[in-house]
Amino acid sequence: MTVSDAAGEDPGPGTGRPCENAVVLPGQIETERLVLRRQRGSDAPVFRQLWTERDPRVPVHRRIDASDRPSVEDIAADIRSSAATSQLLTVELKDTGEVIGYCGLVPSRDGSSKDELAFELLAASHGRGYATEASRAVLERVDGGGGTRLRATVWDWNIASRRVLARLGFRETGEVSAESPHGRSLVTALSLGHGRVEPWREQAEAVADVLERLLPDLVGVDMRGSAALGGFGPASDLDVLALVEGTSATDWAAVGSELLATGGERPLELSIVDARQAGAPSEPWQFLLHVGSADGRVVVRGLDDGVGDADLIAHYAVVRAVGRPLVGPTPERVIGRVDPAVLLNYLVNELAWGSEAADERYAVLNACRPLPTPRMGCCAPRSTVGAGGSIGSGSPCWSILRWRLS
Repeated sequence: MTVSDAAGEDPGPGTGRPCENAVVLPGQIETERLVLRRQRGSDAPVFRQLWTERDPRVPVHRRIDASDRPSVEDIAADIRSSAATSQLLTVELKDTGEVIGYCGLVPSRDGSSKDELAFELLAASHGRGYATEASRAVLERVDGGGGTRLRATVWDWNIASRRVLARLGFRETGEVSAESPHGRSLVTALSLGHGRVEPWREQAEAVADVLERLLPDLVGVDMRGSAALGGFGPASDLDVLALVEGTSATDWAAVGSELLATGGERPLELSIVDARQAGAPSEPWQFLLHVGSADGRVVVRGLDDGVGDADLIAHYAVVRAVGRPLVGPTPERVIGRVDPAVLLNYLVNELAWGSEAADERYAVLNACRPLPTPRMGCCAPRSTVGAGGSIGSGSPCWSILRWRLS
């Protein structure tokens, strides 16, 4: 699996160009299953194998040429010449010492001082989470060292690497760093939080792992709720929306049971919907599966029973605008726009229900989750609501309240 090689912008193992960022990776990093260490000349045969395994769609300068270069000797010499400056670390399995690839930082080629994340692993080690594990270890060192922003480039056809980047928190910026007859090299970026680890990510990734294993037609997995809107706190649920296609043979009850078995510190609220319906949101807001771990709830629905969940109105709007992708493309590429009038009506109805069936604080919270953005009609995160359920009179939710209560 590779990010930078797929994008054609990684100088590769042994590069002599130092990264210009002030952050310097340590000589060795250990994770649960891996050791990341400084490169050695003896790593060259594995790095040569990486060259032979690359997708034929990568740029020609990242493939073995007609004279069978670079050779193992070429790569070993490059490693030795750049040993003092390279920020790419060899990745090996902790249990066996077997070298499986590299991961680290390379300098951006756009003339800026920004580092870029790069990783490439042997094909035999794909699908085991090693790329995510190694990359996260690098990100933690960059974050703790005072880095503020990190980039990575990836070809649009490299779906596996795009999923890894999404899991790590990278967002596609809309920029294109290169083009070829086979596709475009996409620029992604990650804002770092100076040592802050997102409290929801480990549990969310465990959920995403189950979905990827059980659903071969999985399109995307996105965080919604407080993890997306901000204000994720001790009382927050883990709110997830997943999109699938080709679902007729799926045992949804079994999927629900496995999701409940993932456990985790936070209650899970997860909905799985058909990707075609998410692309054009409309009544009756149908779903395929809903899981609520707080009460062990697994609800299975068919697409032909005409029964839906109006809460998907807000879920779609929030995820499209600010959702955090764990698997798949950015949400706005696969989730259609919710009619603002429909969203507003939903919020008003939620307020009415809350005022009749729950306490006032819950009514206000329930009606005022999403924050107003140009892409999403009306909404505010729970963290903007005061301790007594009060909202500032300048909030767009105040207009809803006045309208509903007038």
